[in-house]
Amino acid sequence: MKCLKCNVEIENNSKFCNNCGTKIEEKPLHVQFDDSLRTCSKVWYILGYARGCRKDDKTVENEIEKLLRVHDDYLWQWYLDVVEFWKNWIKEKDNEKNKKTNGS
Repeated sequence: MKCLKCNVEIENNSKFCNNCGTKIEEKPLHVQFDDSLRTCSKVWYILGYARGCRKDDKTVENEIEKLLRVHDDYLWQWYLDVVEFWKNWIKEKDNEKNKKTNGS
């Protein structure tokens, strides 16, 4: 979680920011949802851009991943979760296809 005033990473159960001393109050649910929606949109945009690049050219994908790791931990974690989801989805589809092909 980040402090709303100074944007420094703080522990989820903190009552005050260790950096600026601001009292930490829970965001209203609609604000939490808006933040999650914005983050999700960013991740999907980034993934779409990376996937739109040539598959044999990993340079763009590597640069995007490097930028996310360095600059935004929260967005990086979302990125990893989405990539993991799609890898699992592809494996499931491949398994289904193999079962149909093998007559199982």
